[in-house]
Amino acid sequence: MMTITDLSVGYGAGDVLHSVDITAASGELTVIPGANGSGKSTLFRTVSGLLRPSSGRVEFDGEEITRSRSAAIVRRGLAHCPEGRHLFPRMSVEKNLTLGAYVGRRDRARVRTLLERSYELFPALRDKSHQSAGSLSGGQQQMVAIGRALMSDPKMLIPGRALDGVGAAGHPAGLRRHRRDQPEKASVCSSRSRTPGRP
Repeated sequence: MMTITDLSVGYGAGDVLHSVDITAASGELTVIPGANGSGKSTLFRTVSGLLRPSSGRVEFDGEEITRSRSAAIVRRGLAHCPEGRHLFPRMSVEKNLTLGAYVGRRDRARVRTLLERSYELFPALRDKSHQSAGSLSGGQQQMVAIGRALMSDPKMLIPGRALDGVGAAGHPAGLRRHRRDQPEKASVCSSRSRTPGRP
């Protein structure tokens, strides 16, 4: 589903990632391990069109997306839930979720179906749907961020570090249900490795 070949990405004069090769297949969960500062977020931002690589190639679902715009990448079926949530704190939970369906917003019935699926995956959000997103706990805000990414009905989800802080009410149960109900889809997430010598 996604193939990254010889990818190098940097900020300014130096590269953060050097000649990265990754394959993430349909129906699989692919984990990218690494300590803080190892370039995982840079990789995810590049794949989702927020950064331009200095060299290399990214293919998704049979098409090259190396230098595609983020909106075009979402339309092709790849959703990235960036680190830091990036919610609109004064808007309701439901409005934050529906923003994730922007690319298909004209199909209101479809948007409502996707919204209901988000509440099924994260039941803790249903009773809080009209509360402001900023009033939720950190874990609940992470559920909103992941649910918003899933509102685009992606073929592949990149939750990255967004899984951090989501408790038993959301993850792993919510994403397990998502993978069980749609086994053909793929996910790519990161795992924070321990630094040698530290507990």
